[in-house]
Amino acid sequence: MDFKIHSLPRSLRTAGWEKLLSKWSVMINSSVDLSESVPRDVAYWYGERALTGLLAAAAWKIGGWSLEEWTAQRGRGKEKGSARGDLWLATENGQFTMEAKVSWPCSTWKYANKYAKRCIKEAENQLRSMDKGYRFGQPIALCYIVPLSP
Repeated sequence: MDFKIHSLPRSLRTAGWEKLLSKWSVMINSSVDLSESVPRDVAYWYGERALTGLLAAAAWKIGGWSLEEWTAQRGRGKEKGSARGDLWLATENGQFTMEAKVSWPCSTWKYANKYAKRCIKEAENQLRSMDKGYRFGQPIALCYIVPLSP
């Protein structure tokens, strides 16, 4: 499978995200048995946790570090409670608090775009509601759009 970055903000380029995403892509591809004409199983079919785990591992492989599923506080007042953040990630030139969601596209790209935007909004809301003491570096809301076939 080919991997191409279509758009990446300058701040993420400077922080080393091209290198991070390239390593992540290699790791995803290495989970596919390409010796079969139709691969039966791929890591990304296992959803948000699997993809976030591979992204976390990619950070370590390029000389950064990561921590998944850390304990945090979200909300305010009576609504405040315990929660888990998805990922703290550091590259050579950046630090990030990430909330990830997964979108399984249905019939058309129009709907895929709609559901991806909804996922991003949900991740953004979770980042905003997180107590500032649990944020690390730049916040990033992330949506994985998972294809139905490799």
